[in-house]
Amino acid sequence: LHPTERCLGAWRKPNWWEKYRTWLPKAKVVAQSGQKKTKLSSAAKAEFKRVWVAIRKGKDSTNSSSAVAASSSSTSASSRGVLSAAQFATFQQKLIALKAVTKPELVRMLKHNDIQGVSSIPKARLADLVAIHQTLGVPAACPACRKGQVDFDWKTGEVTCRGHKVGMRGWRQCEGPTKAGKSWSQLERAAWREGLAPP
Repeated sequence: LHPTERCLGAWRKPNWWEKYRTWLPKAKVVAQSGQKKTKLSSAAKAEFKRVWVAIRKGKDSTNSSSAVAASSSSTSASSRGVLSAAQFATFQQKLIALKAVTKPELVRMLKHNDIQGVSSIPKARLADLVAIHQTLGVPAACPACRKGQVDFDWKTGEVTCRGHKVGMRGWRQCEGPTKAGKSWSQLERAAWREGLAPP
């Protein structure tokens, strides 16, 4: 067994840096007994690149809880977009909890919070939407046109207007809050409401 595989195996063990494991890909731990030494698989290489920084810093700061906390913050900084460390941690927890929720249920959860036009969106994106709205709240109508719903990209902070109906068949979309000079942090938000809209 490749030494790095053993390292990743230890990384995946329960109760070992549990808070870090939420953003690791789930994979079966390779048995470490009775195995010949092998080359590192491409999947393991990709996983190891993602976790190496945190593994190394955790090893260097075993006796310092504050250093471990700092490691956690710096490790996730590049992947948490515009969210704070606390917001990103909550967001990740929400995503994990939503893994068992079906796509129709995700759609109904969003509709229950007056978010429409999401039926054709892939499940992964729906889960992302639910998790971010559960974390930050549900944005009110577009502050630029005061009519359309908005889409918020937590990775870049960009907020765009999804548009609104005009008449029977028309559809109008404004330039959006970001281009109008509004920051994502200035959006009015309502608290997320638990529940499902009628099917």
